Amino acid sequence: IRSPRYFTLFSYMWYVWPTYICLNFVIATLVSVTICLLLGYHKTCFFNNSK
Repeated sequence: IRSPRYFTLFSYMWYVWPTYICLNFVIATLVSVTICLLLGYHKTCFFNNSK
């Protein structure tokens, strides 16, 4: 018999954790692009990030 608490925790980790990682990746990309724009190296940073 599985506890409902463990089941909800597992489903929470299963659905929320990938979304959390994706949001972190998107935020990090936006921050790096913003810094590149502010520094004036947009093209260089863009090509470096796309590789």
